[in-house]
Amino acid sequence: MKLIKFRIQNYKSIKDTGWCWLASDLTTLAGKNESGKSAVLEALRDFNINVDKIPGEALPLEDNSKPLIEMCFEVAKPMLDEIAQKTGVTIGKEVRNYIAQSGFTISKHYDGSYGLKDEINKALDKQVNNVNQQYIVKIEKEIKELSKIEQLANVMKPTFVGSIDLDKQDVTRYIQQI
Repeated sequence: MKLIKFRIQNYKSIKDTGWCWLASDLTTLAGKNESGKSAVLEALRDFNINVDKIPGEALPLEDNSKPLIEMCFEVAKPMLDEIAQKTGVTIGKEVRNYIAQSGFTISKHYDGSYGLKDEINKALDKQVNNVNQQYIVKIEKEIKELSKIEQLANVMKPTFVGSIDLDKQDVTRYIQQI
C-alpha cells in the first residue's frame, strides 16, 4: 500500500487541511513559522496503530471538536487479495473498482478507533446484503418444498424481515419445530 493523500481535521491549530496529495517521489512540507508544519507531522504520527488514541494535547485550540485523521492509500490487486484472505471479507467487483479508482481511505478518530470511508462501507454493506438475499431465496425455496410434506404443512413458517438476527431466529425456530 502506498499513501497517496491525507486529510487532518481539528488537530491542534489545524481546522482542516483539505486533501493533501503526495508526490510520487518526494513531498516537501513548507510554510511560515508557527503555520502548523509540526502539527501535520504529529497528526501523521498519531495515525499509527501503536498510538492508542489521539493525545489530549492534539485537541483543537479554539473549540471542542474532536481530531480526525484520514489517509488514502493506493492498493494493488494482490494486496486486496491478501486483505480479503486475512480478514475473511470477500471484496466484490464493485468495491475493488471503487478502491482502484478512488483509493482505500482509512480514518482514525480521537478515541483511537479506525473506520473506512462511507462509500466503501456502503459498497461492502450492499455486497453483504446481496449475499444474504441469495441465501434467503434458497431458504425460502427449501421451506416451500418442506411445506409440501403433509406433516409439516401447518408448521409456522419464518418471515424474512431483512434483519439478519431476526431472520436467523425465525429460521432456527422453524427448524426446531420441524
